[in-house]
Amino acid sequence: MKKGLLTIMIILFCAAQSQALIVNPRPDLFGADDGSELFEPCSCLLALEGFDLFDKYNLGGSTFGFFFWGTDPNDPGNLIPVFEPDDVRVNGDRPKAAVDFINGIVRDMDEGGDIQNTFTPGTGNIGFFLQADPEKYDPIILFTVASLNLGGVDAAATFPHLMKANTYLIGFELPDAGITLAYEAIRGIAPVPVPEPETLILTGLGLFMMMLYAWKLRKGSWKKRHVG
Repeated sequence: MKKGLLTIMIILFCAAQSQALIVNPRPDLFGADDGSELFEPCSCLLALEGFDLFDKYNLGGSTFGFFFWGTDPNDPGNLIPVFEPDDVRVNGDRPKAAVDFINGIVRDMDEGGDIQNTFTPGTGNIGFFLQADPEKYDPIILFTVASLNLGGVDAAATFPHLMKANTYLIGFELPDAGITLAYEAIRGIAPVPVPEPETLILTGLGLFMMMLYAWKLRKGSWKKRHVG
């Protein structure tokens, strides 16, 4: 019984700590995945597309963007694109964009700062998403917030820059396939260490099992001293 409780406790804590196993492509510049899911943006966010598998292999490109936490991310109107399928490398130059959170504007920095998208300015934390071209693939969207993904899987990795504050490299992978889909470099975001409900539940269950295990040990010790 004691071994069974200990095994369950270990499984629960491992489940609560699980993360996507996306490879860090630049460990000389970025640290290990810190598990961040939500971020606090500055007034102006800068983005650089590092890698897009759909673009590289002429598969139609993908859309990368953000949403405000607290809105319904399944509503397309709440997903603000930063890079769209037609944002591709030109002469080796990676797509670049700037997001103005005060005025609600996404600017295409490859086109001299032209307005690419607009959105209703909001306050609060943001999460990021990646979606393959819905005209060519099933409309599956991957989020940095694991609980929003199908089955609650962790499909993103967040690597903090080792020297530049508020700078991250965000990677997305195809769940259960281990295929990296994209890397996006983002400057102007601070991580928000807010555990998701599933993590809190798992951690709480783990603590409960630990308390139960400790109680049984104390109970067994008391019986040895006072019985027989």
